[in-house]
Amino acid sequence: NQVVAIADVQGVAHNHHAPARLMALTESRSWLSGAIVNGQKLVGVLAVEGSEPRLWSDADKQLIQLMAQLMGQDLKSDDDSIPLLSGGQASLAEMFATLKDTEHEPEQWDKKLKYCLEQIGHQFAARWVAIVRHNPDTQTFDCTAQFCQKKKQPLPEKLGILSDVDTKLLSRLSAPVAISSIEEDLRLLAWRKPLLETGCQAYQLVRLSKLHGVGEFLLIGADLRRTWTEDEVDTLSSIAQPLGQAFSRRIQWQQTTLQQQINSVLNDGIRAIQQSRQV
Repeated sequence: NQVVAIADVQGVAHNHHAPARLMALTESRSWLSGAIVNGQKLVGVLAVEGSEPRLWSDADKQLIQLMAQLMGQDLKSDDDSIPLLSGGQASLAEMFATLKDTEHEPEQWDKKLKYCLEQIGHQFAARWVAIVRHNPDTQTFDCTAQFCQKKKQPLPEKLGILSDVDTKLLSRLSAPVAISSIEEDLRLLAWRKPLLETGCQAYQLVRLSKLHGVGEFLLIGADLRRTWTEDEVDTLSSIAQPLGQAFSRRIQWQQTTLQQQINSVLNDGIRAIQQSRQV
């Protein structure tokens, strides 16, 4: 619950408490922040930034600490109900429950899925959130659903063919892949150019399908190079499990429906042949 107060970052270059990187990104010289803690878990930081040097008073520090504590107390403490940043009222469990109810309704499914991706985007402050599916015929990856922030370039409809090494990496993936800098990381190299062209600098990728083959993935892109925290990686894992289960049920329903249609066509054809005088 420490309060970090920086009057002038130019005068504290060797102060380990100064968030120098954040202050450089926001072009701020003064900084005041308090930790948002829920129980014993750090869930965020409430910060005030100034473009000019400023000597923070004790009242300023007490206010920022009080506000951060109130925000921490307002968050849900149930581990099975992770609060979303958008509105703070919905939970991941509630969100995926609405998705489950629409698995047999294509229009409602698409609408609810887009809502889920939007909420995930707000949760991670992401540039875009997309679901990509491996196409075994072309070996490319199709973007089947996506949420993109306003005035941001979306992910392209297709991502290129990966190397054999990267394809094996995805087929065996059990935990999220967290890329802090696309330009410096050599994993999934074939995707570097198209992702950079969207303005993405870092991303997380998590496997949704547990079926054989490469399957589906949830892809979350960020505007800036960044280190993904352990909590963010854990949160993505918790998102992937129910979302993957919903996708598996959806795919099974689609396959069953297609097989029923094929069987119906075949039966109609057989009946037509049996009824015909000229076989």
